Amino acid sequence: MDVMLFLYCSGEILSCTLWENYCTQFLSYLNEPGDDGSMVIILTHARIKDAQGSYPASVSNSFKASKLLINDPILEIQEFKERLLDLGVEVSRVLLPGDQASS
Repeated sequence: MDVMLFLYCSGEILSCTLWENYCTQFLSYLNEPGDDGSMVIILTHARIKDAQGSYPASVSNSFKASKLLINDPILEIQEFKERLLDLGVEVSRVLLPGDQASS
């Protein structure tokens, strides 16, 4: 699954490819009813590709090595969300036409 992420701080768009269980985990989160606010994603041990020509920079999970955390109740995510609020940054989730939260 390819996901386009908007990086608020730089205004850049980053392509993120999630494979197999990582894709399933992400789709499960999207399909959960509830919080439509900001989504903080941490992908550990990610593979990073620099932008080349018309292709944007991208990240993807590494086979079996990555860990995907989405709005998990960890201190760093909570502090980050609090900083956004303190700065008055309003963040919302956007699914464009044609986007689906299913595989």
